[in-house]
Amino acid sequence: MLGWEPLVDEAFVALGLEYVLVAKADEWLDANNRAKAARLILSVADYTSVEQIVGAVCRAGLDLGNIKVVHTGDEFAVVTGVVLNQSLGLKSPLTMKSATAFRDKFFQKRILQAADVPVAASFLLERLDLLDEESAGTFPYPAVLKPAAGAASQNTSKVDSAEELLAAARALVDGGAGEMPFVVEEYIVGSEMHIDGVIREGREVLFGISKYTTNPLHALGDDILGSVILDPDEHAEYYTKVRAVAIPALRALGLTDGVFHMEMFDTESGFVFGECGARPPAGGACGRCAGSSASTFHRSTSRRPWGCLLVLRWSPRARSAAAHWRHRPASCALFRRRPRSCSSRMSCTSS
Repeated sequence: MLGWEPLVDEAFVALGLEYVLVAKADEWLDANNRAKAARLILSVADYTSVEQIVGAVCRAGLDLGNIKVVHTGDEFAVVTGVVLNQSLGLKSPLTMKSATAFRDKFFQKRILQAADVPVAASFLLERLDLLDEESAGTFPYPAVLKPAAGAASQNTSKVDSAEELLAAARALVDGGAGEMPFVVEEYIVGSEMHIDGVIREGREVLFGISKYTTNPLHALGDDILGSVILDPDEHAEYYTKVRAVAIPALRALGLTDGVFHMEMFDTESGFVFGECGARPPAGGACGRCAGSSASTFHRSTSRRPWGCLLVLRWSPRARSAAAHWRHRPASCALFRRRPRSCSSRMSCTSS
């Protein structure tokens, strides 16, 4: 397994399975103290590097031919996992093209545009340090500047003019991101949701919608960022409409087996796809929701790559309750009301 994840370790324990963990140096101590199913824990500087992973495995005296599957829940390691599975002759749930599409958001949107899935207009900057005033003046504003292969709103900002874009680009270049590819995207006005679920053999197994308390791009500072799960029975019509965009998007991206975390906008003119990763939700969503009275976690188990997953499913005994969690560390928040499926923002007060 690439990357330490306590919830996945618990799933392996429940299944009675063992695994070899490849962890970053800053995860190694915590993993050694807490992992129960890991037979061996290997330390590397970067588990997205095939060379470092293979080197660590060989130094440990393990036979590469005995590896049954390479698993990861880390978005940054998805392509690495596919490369390793295919190189070792193992079945992979994603092709190289699909794995890249789930990482590179410019490539992702190009695929979805061709499949007639509604997406924001997107423009590629091969190198941020080469952006000049003339080029900056050609984009529609407001816009969003983001890494082509980023995650969790890192190095992402809203810009309202060419001047703001150039200033944001300069700050990123000064921070060492100048040679990375970035994307300038059309800014979408609307409330944002995340959709999490499991696809198995091309069929939807689990599908859950959660509305953000605040759009993540608006909560890059000290704002509370959380989300509220929408009950699929209470919001059946809303689920049907969201599925009509989400499922074709997943098919176009080539996900036939595995877990997904998708973001989508609810706008006045309809739903607009945001982005999607072939990974579970991050930021504490899985763990904090596990204790909710409105939901329980069920292990989706198979012997496929990426097949040991912890996924959300509604409990039939508490359908009217709203489960919520914070995605980032923040002060306490008082939720004044539960948002409706079409609401643009939840009313909450931080304290």
